[in-house]
Amino acid sequence: MHLCFTTIDFHGAGDGGGIASYTYALSQALIARGWQISVIAKGKQRVHSTLDSIQVFHTPFGNLSWYLYRLGLFRKTLFHVIRELEWSRSIRRAVQRLPSAPDLIEGCETGNLFLRALGIPFIVRLHGESYVFRKHTGQPIHLDLRLARRLEFRFLRQAHAVSSPSAAQAREIAADLNWQPERIRVIPNPVAAHFVQQGAAFAPERQSLEVLYVGRLELRKGIVTLLQSVPHVTHNLPEVRYTVIGRLHNSMTAEQLSAQIAATGAQANVALIGHVAWREMAVWYRRAALFVLPSFYETFGIACLEAMCFSLPVIATRVGGLPELVEDGATGILVPPNDPQALAEATLSLLRDPERRRRMGERGRERVLAEFTAERVADLSEAFYQEALQRV
Repeated sequence: MHLCFTTIDFHGAGDGGGIASYTYALSQALIARGWQISVIAKGKQRVHSTLDSIQVFHTPFGNLSWYLYRLGLFRKTLFHVIRELEWSRSIRRAVQRLPSAPDLIEGCETGNLFLRALGIPFIVRLHGESYVFRKHTGQPIHLDLRLARRLEFRFLRQAHAVSSPSAAQAREIAADLNWQPERIRVIPNPVAAHFVQQGAAFAPERQSLEVLYVGRLELRKGIVTLLQSVPHVTHNLPEVRYTVIGRLHNSMTAEQLSAQIAATGAQANVALIGHVAWREMAVWYRRAALFVLPSFYETFGIACLEAMCFSLPVIATRVGGLPELVEDGATGILVPPNDPQALAEATLSLLRDPERRRRMGERGRERVLAEFTAERVADLSEAFYQEALQRV
């Protein structure tokens, strides 16, 4: 069976976000079962390469929308629509250029409007999109984003099947489409075997007081809330150190981030590491005492699973798909979003109780091994794919 993933985000030597992590981990499990996997991903130029038996076809997605945005044209009226159309055109052409036609295509909400014209069965994997992210962070939703979402919904209705990594997202999108929630299959994202294997060799008895954050530095992921929680924690435990790993997102500037850190007065306690290649993350998970993800919204939250592989307790917010990963009081603590005080109190409670951290960490790793391995997700995905093909 030849499966083609279409995505705007896929790992290079070490890059890639949540969509890339999902695609890579599932592809590896399916290849081990005899599947042929192709990935069409956004790139600066057309390049064909092989990554761990995955055939990767990077292709330019067009820059008209980018130039119009830079010129200040259509920013609030047509930018996302133009981008959606030109990215969809680029992906369709890339599929047509594949050496062999796939039996099935899986794409996300963005950039796949013209797949139906190819006559190949296709499914949609919901990974989250700008409209939802802005809605949950209180950012303005302009006309162009509303129009682009209408196009995306039309695409969803044409798909042979739709899946979501979390029940929360499935319910939300189903309600927007006037569907029954069961019409969207819930299949969790897998954690890469690399993290499971690396975590297995590590004993969870940590002595450090290091708090770890991994993710883009953006408003949606609660980076400001995290920084605002630091003074209360360091006032009570001055030796605590915060390690923040990830690239700066365009929802805030470097100057705004620096100003937020300066406002806390805790510059000496916060280390901004920047981007770290995913294959090199093990050393950071190993040295931390706990992991935090104080997002306003998460479709899933793959970084939580990665941390749990290393027996880290997780403090996350009670939003989106995060409560489906983090069992409050068992594998971590759930707090309200945009609440620095609650985040600080939860952080202090775990830092002061190493035995509780150990128990939560062990329970978290056990849960990953039981529910979120690539092998288990491949089982669920294969059954889902076969059902979708039978509907054709």
